[in-house]
Amino acid sequence: MHKRTVARVRSALRQGLVLVAIGAAAVAARADLLLYEHDNFGGRSMQVRDRVDNLSEAGFNDRASSVMVRGEAWQLCSDADFRGQCVTLQPGRYASLRDIGLNDAVSSARQIGGWERGDAIELFEHDDFQGRRFGTADGIDNLSSRDFNDRASSIIVRHGQWELCSDAGFGGRCVILRPGQYPHLRDQGLNDQISSLRPVGGPPLWPGQPGAGRPGHERWAPEVRFNRQREAEVSYRDQCVIDYAADGRRWRQWTACSPEQLRRADAMVAERRREQGW
Repeated sequence: MHKRTVARVRSALRQGLVLVAIGAAAVAARADLLLYEHDNFGGRSMQVRDRVDNLSEAGFNDRASSVMVRGEAWQLCSDADFRGQCVTLQPGRYASLRDIGLNDAVSSARQIGGWERGDAIELFEHDDFQGRRFGTADGIDNLSSRDFNDRASSIIVRHGQWELCSDAGFGGRCVILRPGQYPHLRDQGLNDQISSLRPVGGPPLWPGQPGAGRPGHERWAPEVRFNRQREAEVSYRDQCVIDYAADGRRWRQWTACSPEQLRRADAMVAERRREQGW
């Protein structure tokens, strides 16, 4: 073959390889999760962009030994359907899954930093957003119908305020959670006890405006929660929410509350603080 022809062929091959490399890099850049068969990102690889309930269907069950996480956090679980041991990984490079006990043991994966299918609230089976997940944007009066009754141990509220109750039909003990992450529902006294939930803007539990209920009526009583810093939040089911500082002083009111609601909230916070010897 003529030397000039050989040179042109080699040049074309180099350009082709460069284009292939660029294309591969672009694909990798779009990937949210890359699973590798061996340590240090060696061997076969699998690109994951959407949740995978069972990696057996993709021919990659119990094969991953290292991973790259891009974008949001991802949860990896040892069993299908997000059961077994689950670990949440933040964006980064993980050269060996031995360190987290998942070497050749990943069977399902899902992104937990995003907002899946418009879900306003996500319930997780275990603490720290581990285990099975259930998401919804609608109120549910009985979680038994979704096979998630008394299962939730952690919650992410992505939008709106939500009322969560220990009994079906929004009965029993109820709390109202604003947007945020709640890794331990035992802090709210509802670990493995949630049976119904709904947006706070749902059907009222009593007629009228704030303060219209009778004092002492069980549906009118507020919910009081303290955090580890002794700060308190008092919430009524009509969206009246009041915050208290660590010394017991009322300092913030999220929505309009009636004078009677404020009085009752002050009294309940003071009573709880006395009970704790604060």
